[in-house]
Amino acid sequence: MGKPLISWEVPEFEKHKKSLGWYVAGGIVLLLLLIYCVKTANFLFAVILLMAAIIVVLYDFRESSNVEFALTSTGVKFGDKEYPYEDFTRFWIVYDPPEVKKLYLELKSLIQPRLVIPLEDKDPNEIRKILLEYVVEDLDEKDEPITDYLGRALKL
Repeated sequence: MGKPLISWEVPEFEKHKKSLGWYVAGGIVLLLLLIYCVKTANFLFAVILLMAAIIVVLYDFRESSNVEFALTSTGVKFGDKEYPYEDFTRFWIVYDPPEVKKLYLELKSLIQPRLVIPLEDKDPNEIRKILLEYVVEDLDEKDEPITDYLGRALKL
C-alpha cells in the first residue's frame, strides 16, 4: 500500500448501549411476531426472527475492537483489508456532531456496497481534500442513509 496520508483508529463495528427497557420491549415485539407466525403458519419467518434475535444478543456481548483506518497515496486501508481508489465510485461526508460524524465510501462491489467510517476527532475538510484527488464526491448526499439512521435510532 502507498504512503499513509492520514490515519486513525475506528471501532470494528458500532455498538449502542441498550437499557433493560430496550430488551423488554424487544422481547415483547419478538413474542408478538412469533405468535403471528404461529397463527399464520409462517414458520420460516419465525426461524428468521429467532436468528436475528440471537445475532443481536450475541453482538451485544461481543466487544468491538479498534482497527486502523488510513487514506494512503494508492487507496484505503481498513484493518487488514486494502482497497485501491479505483474500487470506489463515490464518497460523501455526513458531519452533524455529536450524533453523526461519518465518512461514506461507496464501492463498486455488489457484495460490500459501502464502507462507513466514523470520523472520530478528525477534520472532515482535511479528509475531503485528500479524497477529492482520487474519488468523486457526491454532493447530492447530505444525510446518512435511512438504514444507518434506523440502526442508530433503534440501537441495532
